[in-house]
Amino acid sequence: MAEKSTVQQRILDAAVARFNVQGFHGTSVRDIAEHADVNQALISYYFGSKHKLMERILTGFFEGYIEMLETAVARRPISGCYFDKLVRTAWEVLIYQCRRREAARFAHREMTLDTTLVREIMTTYLMREKHLLALIFSEAYEAGEMTVQPTELFVLQLKELLTVPFLHPQYIQELYQRQVDDRDFLDDYLSTVVHWLSLYFQPTVISYEELYGMAVDHVTNQNESTD
Repeated sequence: MAEKSTVQQRILDAAVARFNVQGFHGTSVRDIAEHADVNQALISYYFGSKHKLMERILTGFFEGYIEMLETAVARRPISGCYFDKLVRTAWEVLIYQCRRREAARFAHREMTLDTTLVREIMTTYLMREKHLLALIFSEAYEAGEMTVQPTELFVLQLKELLTVPFLHPQYIQELYQRQVDDRDFLDDYLSTVVHWLSLYFQPTVISYEELYGMAVDHVTNQNESTD
């Protein structure tokens, strides 16, 4: 069973790598098999077709993402404020994508297309994402922490901020000479997200710098305990 799982993961990893370089239509099943160092027949055996393989990649990425997001949103704010909860959630989203950089890039790029699969994913996963992120903003507003009433644009802006580094890694590398999997880059990037969020929140007893540090430490410790 473990060997089967390993072979399937090798195929999935190879497919994502080839799709990102050659595009879905420019990649053949043979290309994937060669990259994964497996018999081409195994791809048909485990996944059925190249389209089914792509579907597994996308649903696997978004299922894990929504599960992580639901856990983060359900968690009570440790410091007693929802700004803290929002920052922690943003950091967990960045870490989730960083650990799956190839899949994140492919998934976000595919979401820009208008296909039946994309529409299904939008309905199944991304509407849920919108609801969960909007819920945190609503909690913060109802608690009197936000200075303005949140709108759908808040969710859209936050989503774009958390997606851009993984959708455009070459942009980050060429213009900023940074790698998206560089911990220093992620720290600096979260600081930028925190600054943007702080524009819409009331001053808190705990400084934004402290909240940022608490969020990073909390998620880092959580990730280390599961590695």
